[in-house]
Amino acid sequence: MNTLVKKKVNELIEKYSHIKVGLNTCHLSKMEAKQCALILCDEILSEGKMMYAGNGMDDPSYIFWERVKESLKIL
Repeated sequence: MNTLVKKKVNELIEKYSHIKVGLNTCHLSKMEAKQCALILCDEILSEGKMMYAGNGMDDPSYIFWERVKESLKIL
């Protein structure tokens, strides 16, 4: 896993471990945070398929998020 992908995976897990709802903070387990991050990746990738239709799966952004998703899956 390259450093940018690893950094993004850690950032997403950290971000989704503590979700603010109004004035309260919900603390999620690592597995729950991972599921939230995977949903985010799916959303980005499905949007990417439409936005980068010309380059499709060869687009660097698309490849990056695909790698992030794969790295999250093996956590």
